[in-house]
Amino acid sequence: MSQPADPHPALTVRDAPDATRRDAPDATIRDDASLPRTLMQLPATLTARYRIVQPLPAAGGEADLLLVEALADGQRYVIKIYRYGIVVKPEVLAKISAVAPEQVIRLIDYGQADGHGYEVLEYVPEGSLRARLAAGPLAEEQIRALVRELSAALAVLHQHDLLHRDIKPENVLIRQWEPLRIALTDFGIASVTEATQHFTTTARTLRYAAPEAATGVIGIAADYWSLGMVVLEAVSGRHPFAGLSEAVLSYQLVTQPVDCSGVAEPWRTLCRGLLLRDPKQRWGHAEIQRWLLGDVSLHVATETPFAEGARRHYRPYKFQGVECWTTHELAVALARHWEEGVKDLRQGFILPWLRDELRDQDLARVLLDLSNAKKMKDDERLLRLLVSMAPDLPPVWKQSSLAKEDLMALANSAINGNTVHQKTLEELYRQDVLAIYAAAGHVECQIIREQWQGTVNEHQQAWNKMIKQGASAQWRPDQATVLPALLLVTGSPPFGAQLAAKIKKLFKALKNPPDYLKKGLNKPVSGMSLALCTILESQLRMESLMAVLEPFRQEFSHLMEHREVKNDLSQIESNIYAGFYASPTKLKEAVEALKIKIAPLDESVSIYRNLLKNFENTLSGILGIYETIDRTKSMLDETIKCLENAEKEANSVRIKSSTFSEKIEVINMIFRQNKRAEELKAIQKKRG
Repeated sequence: MSQPADPHPALTVRDAPDATRRDAPDATIRDDASLPRTLMQLPATLTARYRIVQPLPAAGGEADLLLVEALADGQRYVIKIYRYGIVVKPEVLAKISAVAPEQVIRLIDYGQADGHGYEVLEYVPEGSLRARLAAGPLAEEQIRALVRELSAALAVLHQHDLLHRDIKPENVLIRQWEPLRIALTDFGIASVTEATQHFTTTARTLRYAAPEAATGVIGIAADYWSLGMVVLEAVSGRHPFAGLSEAVLSYQLVTQPVDCSGVAEPWRTLCRGLLLRDPKQRWGHAEIQRWLLGDVSLHVATETPFAEGARRHYRPYKFQGVECWTTHELAVALARHWEEGVKDLRQGFILPWLRDELRDQDLARVLLDLSNAKKMKDDERLLRLLVSMAPDLPPVWKQSSLAKEDLMALANSAINGNTVHQKTLEELYRQDVLAIYAAAGHVECQIIREQWQGTVNEHQQAWNKMIKQGASAQWRPDQATVLPALLLVTGSPPFGAQLAAKIKKLFKALKNPPDYLKKGLNKPVSGMSLALCTILESQLRMESLMAVLEPFRQEFSHLMEHREVKNDLSQIESNIYAGFYASPTKLKEAVEALKIKIAPLDESVSIYRNLLKNFENTLSGILGIYETIDRTKSMLDETIKCLENAEKEANSVRIKSSTFSEKIEVINMIFRQNKRAEELKAIQKKRG
């Protein structure tokens, strides 16, 4: 059965380069609104019947996958739309579905529209086996059920002379777990004439392909080799060829048996039987059935590995006392000893091993390109190399895991005062570390990155809006300090609940909340929520501190227009807005210091106020007696000028004693004139 040069993408998961990826949940079977919406449009013939729910990741270049919903009844399906110009024969899949409806994904509809071939396929919400294996080894009963179901499915196909040719965890869909029911998908038949041909090209999933596939001719036994690889991974939690380049992997397939020594019985015997390199001796359906029944008489042919010299045809990379034979092993070691890894990379030790020992020219080119990126920091250079060497490596940055739960723990530590973790999160955001993993296919990193960036943008926009509405720009925190909390907003429901409760409590405590704060009270938790919480905290703190200033304002109301007093008071208020005073006690200390500073001014103003009062009284008496006397008027004009000069000098904190004497002399003169006026009045009275 011939196989196309470009195999189909898996229906329900991105085709990971390594079977042990722990970061890639089955993204295509989750209705996750955070995944990017597709720019594609359904062909016109399908638009009338379906609407797009979300795009699904696809590994190959043949087709796009879309999760859709039927307009008629809301039922969900997967639509596979092939690239323009690719001639498909979905009738082959229809034939397979007809002969094995319980074991194969159901084909609902197919055809051509707008120059594109399409298939409407059954949607399996439980996803693929890959998603479950990402969490680690399966339980023994689950593995036994998986062996039983996969063996039965292959037996049905083989009875009709049909091969699958690409059995791997991504292509085993789970219809239900209890009891286990599976559906096989992705037979890679888009461009073949008949599904019964047994010819294959080298374009196959190498980590699950039988050794004989390299010759281009395969048979039924090839599917059982792939089954053996799936079982070995399910039992051990790790693919035996994890981290190997294709060149090394191909060499090992044809020169040595698969190492099953780390697997306990009875699984070791099953794996050894299924992974015999000789297809004639390899176990098939009959042997699997006997094994399931506990037949201890089953025989496994013995395979002898090549001599040690042939097995180890290159030297290992020695790092931190460990011999690393594969790129995966080296990537793990470098990640565990990050700083030392940066040194090896900087000193050029890794490139010769990749190029001359492992002879992986692709990785050597990647490293050369990274070395030539002069503006790139060493940490980023190492990270990009690790991702290229081991795409399944759990995401890390320096000594920190980037798994979602670990990132949330890091953020919690940062908001509780751990400055090291705060700096780590700032590096993650500023250097866009998660984007590197997202580009390598780490779906969780992609989702976290998009949500985190979206929340940061919401936070910035909320601040801009509320500052225009009256919030103080001085309350706005530095972005680096709030990045941990904004990360928690995206992925920690307990933090979100606490934030929402705190916002309501703060708002209730305010005596005079501004109107613009009321609008965000009942909205879902987002980046805006954190901005609102900060403003409410600042507003409440300002209210309590402003209350400390009120007695001062009342006591010194007569000085509020004095320039120096106004400046000092404005500075205190500015410090309040900026959070300068950690407590009311600190503010009271500042107020007491201001009182001491303005005491001389207050005393001077009090003296002049008393002088002014006495003058007004005297002036009133004079005007009552000499309203028409020019000489008195002239004297009063002169006195008023003196008083105006005195008032001007009252604005100074320091008043010379001589100035006081001069002004007091003016008042004494007024008193003497008053006495003279009384004498004149007495004379006039006598003249009667």
